[in-house]
Amino acid sequence: MPVLTPTVTLLLTLQLAAAPPVPDAPPAREAYPGAAELAAEAPVPEWRPEGGTAAHKSTVDPHELNKKIRRASSTTIAGGAIAVLGLTSLIGGTVLFTLPRSQLEKLKSDNGGVLPPDDPKRQRAITMARVSPALIGAGAGVFVVGAIMAAVGARKFKKLREEKRTSVAFAPMPMRRGGGLGVEVRF
Repeated sequence: MPVLTPTVTLLLTLQLAAAPPVPDAPPAREAYPGAAELAAEAPVPEWRPEGGTAAHKSTVDPHELNKKIRRASSTTIAGGAIAVLGLTSLIGGTVLFTLPRSQLEKLKSDNGGVLPPDDPKRQRAITMARVSPALIGAGAGVFVVGAIMAAVGARKFKKLREEKRTSVAFAPMPMRRGGGLGVEVRF
């Protein structure tokens, strides 16, 4: 940071003293008073298929279907994240299961075939060996739950997406020379 000379300090002080005072901030208010209450009371129109009675295969409201699709995709992502967490715990537990054994063998060979009773390395290795089976079991359980969640969510997501995509609509359509029957097939 540069050092201010007395002249610069004096000029800054005078400039700040001559500046007009800052006006007080206006009180906070809503842009449109009562908008939240009106939005809550607004009616949601019932969904009706357009283009005749055979326009859609499904009678499900598309907004509800979109909500179900978003929920299924969120469940798939959450299940995958839980499965990754479980797999990480499972791998960590396996490492904690194998590492202490090698540490104890090394400590035993360094001390002439006998484990020293009050060595902190020995105590840490024994504690890790006791904790590792619980970590392996919990990691495996969390992995299985996450994998099942992801599989069920993905299956539901695929089914709902296909239901939304596949529809056949027959509707009268205006054409250049009179009218006609238009067919729309979505895949």
